Amino acid sequence: VVKNVWFKCIVVAFGLGAVVLPNVSPAAESGELARMRWLVGVWRSQVPGGQIEDVFEPANNGELLSTMKLVVGGKVTRYELRSIREKDGKFIFQELAFGADLSALDPVPVRNFESTDAIHINFEGLKFTRTSKDAMTVTVTVPNLDGTTRMIKIDYARALKFARL
Repeated sequence: VVKNVWFKCIVVAFGLGAVVLPNVSPAAESGELARMRWLVGVWRSQVPGGQIEDVFEPANNGELLSTMKLVVGGKVTRYELRSIREKDGKFIFQELAFGADLSALDPVPVRNFESTDAIHINFEGLKFTRTSKDAMTVTVTVPNLDGTTRMIKIDYARALKFARL
């Protein structure tokens, strides 16, 4: 038990160091990733009964990493680890979802990149739209139990920017 606690402390400390002191080099961002730079930072949204927090780290090694935490009724109900990266010559948005106890949830389909410009980042079924310097709307298509899909629109405000080092 003690080893497990220490391991978790080391992982958290390492993760905080990576977030607080990002290692960003000009070579880390190029092409499409450079146009996604505005995502970097901590974003928050109020949802019915709770809050969503997304953290997008600066691109490094050709990849932009993100985490998501959903809190409902004062308790974490879902975590996500996300990656925007190039695979087989095309950019993808890939995520792993976890329950409150960090147990893996059902696989989430990989979303292929469609397009980007100064205010839009579009993947299949996932759209990021910058609505102002520190605000964005995310529109995501999610499956229903009956096999149909629905679109969810989430409005975010930037809570924190990372300094370029």
